Amino acid sequence: MKHPIEIYLNKVKIPAIVLTATLLTGCAAHLAKPSSLAADKSPATASADRLKRAAAAHPVYVSKMPITKYTLFATGGWDGNWYVGKNQAWIEKINLERYKKSDYARAYIGAKLGRMKSQNVPGKSSWTREAYPGEIYAASASTPVWRPADYIMLTKTSDIPLQYDYENAIETVGEGRWFWAQFPLEKLNFDGDNYIVLWSPNEYFDSVSSAPILAAAWGDKGVDSWINTSMGAWPHFSSEDPLKTPISVFEPAIAVKLVPRAEAPEEIKVEIVSIEETPDAAGGFLKKITAAASGSQTEKAWLEISGDSKNWRKISRFVYEPPYVFVFEPVAAMSSGKINMRVAAQDIRGDIGFSNPIAISVEKK
Repeated sequence: MKHPIEIYLNKVKIPAIVLTATLLTGCAAHLAKPSSLAADKSPATASADRLKRAAAAHPVYVSKMPITKYTLFATGGWDGNWYVGKNQAWIEKINLERYKKSDYARAYIGAKLGRMKSQNVPGKSSWTREAYPGEIYAASASTPVWRPADYIMLTKTSDIPLQYDYENAIETVGEGRWFWAQFPLEKLNFDGDNYIVLWSPNEYFDSVSSAPILAAAWGDKGVDSWINTSMGAWPHFSSEDPLKTPISVFEPAIAVKLVPRAEAPEEIKVEIVSIEETPDAAGGFLKKITAAASGSQTEKAWLEISGDSKNWRKISRFVYEPPYVFVFEPVAAMSSGKINMRVAAQDIRGDIGFSNPIAISVEKK
């Protein structure tokens, strides 16, 4: 049985170089797997086999325009007034007739979002900001009438990249990102159209000055998307025509991701490589955690903590490409004492892997 490695936030119980070496050894042992290929298979053949398996397991992205074309509005420049809020819902019609439901293990609804607005943190400097709290929801139905049982939370606004500021240097500003949430496969209509609605129930998301921006792509003359400004916080059984305002010229970044059934999809393995001290702006030191994730299609990674090794809480923003480096701040812990920490990583299929936990003693000041 592996025992958690104990370190203290203010001082390391074992030398940092020993900790790093120990974790690196564990990482190598964990990531390296004995070859299961037959002895007569050449490296080229083995590589071709891996590529073939990866192709068979690769998700199918269904959207009006190619998934990489949604580059407008959500990162910078003109925002088009394309905010997602209580008084502005977006609807996209996606047809799944060409796909066979039995070929897929699960499905996700996704939207590309960015430019989340932020507010000052009480007691902190003007450049220390956090997103306005809230959630973005989605639902799908074969007709433009959605039931509460079909609602799914797509993302919390705290994970959406922030809007830049011309007067302050703000962290967590970045390009718009795709957010995906699993939707029951059996609730999708594989015999025809699916009307996917995207909105926020939060009262104060009522303009571009407070709400996140939905990405867009240049579209065509066909009408497959609509905007609705009167649905309210929960768009079920709307009394008026939800498709009253069609969208032309641009296409909203709303899509469906279908995950194929695969015979042994690639397993995600995650290891914490090192934990080091890093200076903070106040003159003290925080902990820098570096992790490694196996798998050629890792989408993102994040840091989690737990007080009982059962209930885990995400405490970092997503890191979308290596190096997977995180900074742990004592304020993230609920109280002083011993906690467990681990790194999680998710691939494009939605499969998640976790590192072995490490025990840390936190002293909050």
